[in-house]
Amino acid sequence: MDACLGLDQVKIYPPGEDVLFHPKVYAFELEAEVEVYVGSSNLTGAGLSKNHECGIFIRAESTHSKLQQFLNYIDERFDEASVLDADFITAYKANKKRVKDAEDELKKFTRIAPARRAKNSFTTTHAQDLRWKEFVTKVKNDTVGAFDMRLDMLGRIHKWFASGRSFQEFTLGERKRVTGIIFPSKPKNIDWGLFGQMTANGGFYDVLDDHTNIISMALDKIPLYEPVKWSHYDDFWTCFSLIPQASDGWIGLATRLLAMKRPDEFVCLTRKNKQGVCGYLGAPYSTMTLKNYWERIIEKVRITPWYLKKEPRDPLERKIWHCRTALLDAIYYDQT
Repeated sequence: MDACLGLDQVKIYPPGEDVLFHPKVYAFELEAEVEVYVGSSNLTGAGLSKNHECGIFIRAESTHSKLQQFLNYIDERFDEASVLDADFITAYKANKKRVKDAEDELKKFTRIAPARRAKNSFTTTHAQDLRWKEFVTKVKNDTVGAFDMRLDMLGRIHKWFASGRSFQEFTLGERKRVTGIIFPSKPKNIDWGLFGQMTANGGFYDVLDDHTNIISMALDKIPLYEPVKWSHYDDFWTCFSLIPQASDGWIGLATRLLAMKRPDEFVCLTRKNKQGVCGYLGAPYSTMTLKNYWERIIEKVRITPWYLKKEPRDPLERKIWHCRTALLDAIYYDQT
């Protein structure tokens, strides 16, 4: 558009009109002949050279009445179109930037993979197929009988993040509860080991003591309210990997942190639930890492019926909805 600015032969139909201007008609006057193309191809590099398109070329003498109708049509549309000016180009660029993330999402197609149920799996619940009401019932029937405690725990942690403090400004006790690095795990009648207790890895105590600032910086990359995008997750992982000992195999601690800040978007993968969560989302659990967690888990979750449910009006269901992805642990945690 910048190159076309000031050219009298270039005009536009601004987006947002009541009727979308959508025809793909190209007419060429070739001395005594006219050639017309009518088809699906947009006037883009992909539309004219890469995509699979369908169209037809018609060529005849320039006096042919039917082909003249195409020329007249183009002339009439040109007369009623708008002049291309710098203000429109500025607005177009701003709007294109505004919807870039949505465009990127539309370009990516997430496939539903067949469920990979393990032979010794204690459940047959397919996360891909669950409708909202079924999901709510399954979550309430928590495999460890801690449904109310789960909601209480996540509600308290949300208040800490919503207070405006960063993770490094939390008290030591709050930081231990968020990370699941607390022993014993049940002070004040809440089992803070729900959703993934990290005390089994003794090195995580040192990580919390020595690298609170890095964990805090990583968590700051995840917004508290707006939709979480791949770029947010990528920024989180980039910061998290600054911990000297960290590897992409630290999926338990990293996803625990993510699920505590945004339980609507993330689930903590642990030894006790990984086989069920991954298996029933069609993802191989044995090769799960932080590098493929978004693609294999989060993208799969986001096309499930229970995740796509609009926010319910019922107060209890609304609480579940705001924690829905993390609550997969209530369905797939295997006590055996």
